[in-house]
Amino acid sequence: MSTLSAGPEPCSGTVNLLDGWVGVGVPQKRGRNDPEITLSCLDGRTRAANGWDELRQLQESGQLPEGAVATTTAIDESLPGGPRRVERKYLAPSARANREEDYRITWEHFGKMEREG
Repeated sequence: MSTLSAGPEPCSGTVNLLDGWVGVGVPQKRGRNDPEITLSCLDGRTRAANGWDELRQLQESGQLPEGAVATTTAIDESLPGGPRRVERKYLAPSARANREEDYRITWEHFGKMEREG
């Protein structure tokens, strides 16, 4: 498997990425105690990533293609039997959520349904 260069062209394309969420897989910036994050492109090239901030920079510069995958591990404590290590994959493109706009659209739709009865 080939690896992506650390230079300016690790991949090509454009996607949108979510902000990092504390405790939900991929941090904004990877700390020394955080699990590794691997960025994989469709052509088989991979490289380490330092969090969503770096992935966003790649996206904004047009170097992160649709279909790229950011992979990391997390401890899942949601099931009976105790904590277990799970692999989490984030497939590009994903979109930055805009909750206020989503609510506006939703309530506009409900209002239209109510008026149409």
